[in-house]
Amino acid sequence: VFIVDGISSIGGNEFLTDEWNIDIAITGSQKALAVPPGLAVVSVSPRAEARFLAQSASYYADLKAHLKSARKSPAQTPFTPAVPLFFAMQEALHMAAEEGFAARRERAAKQAESVRSAAKALGIELFPQTNENSHYSNTVTAMKMPEGVSDDKLRGGMKKKGVIVSGGQEQLKGKIFRIGTMGVCSSGDLLRTIQTLELILLKEGNIHSCGVGVEAMSRVLDS
Repeated sequence: VFIVDGISSIGGNEFLTDEWNIDIAITGSQKALAVPPGLAVVSVSPRAEARFLAQSASYYADLKAHLKSARKSPAQTPFTPAVPLFFAMQEALHMAAEEGFAARRERAAKQAESVRSAAKALGIELFPQTNENSHYSNTVTAMKMPEGVSDDKLRGGMKKKGVIVSGGQEQLKGKIFRIGTMGVCSSGDLLRTIQTLELILLKEGNIHSCGVGVEAMSRVLDS
């Protein structure tokens, strides 16, 4: 059974469930779909369904029960649904359809490229490094913490200026930071993020002047 974690990729990167013979694909409402957190979206192939255990190890996460309810007319959930979140999901999908799913992926790809371009201009190393068998995501860009700048100074300083970027987790905590380019993220959001990042780097003595990151990002966004 081929299971794919598509939490931060579905909706922002090309994802061909049937063509790639993916048996179970999982994403969350709060990522590229741009819905408030609270819903899990799971795709299940007939091959995966045939492998389900007769007795689920979990009561509420029993996929057999969810599939049984979903096949009713009208479709239902086996337990009380988060109705406002389903309406939010419906509206988010309408918004994505209006923009065009391919157009949204292309926008995310250009925005991610612009973040990488800004990082390069500022001398910030991307994380991890790619090779011929890998490539960077369209929905989130991870970067190493600049030399001599702590997580608290960088992310904490940006937060004080009204811009929040994510940090690393587990063994990467304090070593990397991440900028998202998913959902309804706008070019203006990203330009403000890089502008704020430059102000922090200038304050910490990591760069001598502001503007090169914003300029590099603008060139990509305007291309």
